[in-house]
Amino acid sequence: MSETTEKKRARKPGAQRLRHSAKWRQGTVQEFLGLSDEAAELIRVKAALAVFLQRRRKAKKWSQAVLAQRIGSGQSRVAKIEAAHPSVSLDLLVKALLASGAKMPDIASVMATCDPDEKSVAGKSKVKSARRGRRKVAG
Repeated sequence: MSETTEKKRARKPGAQRLRHSAKWRQGTVQEFLGLSDEAAELIRVKAALAVFLQRRRKAKKWSQAVLAQRIGSGQSRVAKIEAAHPSVSLDLLVKALLASGAKMPDIASVMATCDPDEKSVAGKSKVKSARRGRRKVAG
């Protein structure tokens, strides 16, 4: 051990003890942020809808600027929508989804399951697995 390290420890005798006595515990993001169940669920819904919107936009080969023009907004706002930024309202998210051609049963399915890959109520797959290159493996 170097001389300077020893001097630092000599000046702070409780620092090492404090480091070793710290108790860590695992928890959820919801617990860490102190979110209510409702607030956590709203965040999950917005995140799932944002992913769904981004996938729809990319499947149509639209840029963020094209989608922005269709909803009467700017490209930076579409970037925030797709990132599920806290300043983005659900009505703007739904407006963007409808402008991208999404149907209400698909939007409702994503909201109900918080899974953008879930099959819609109508039974149609939103995003084909083959397009993403995924295959089910017998296990």
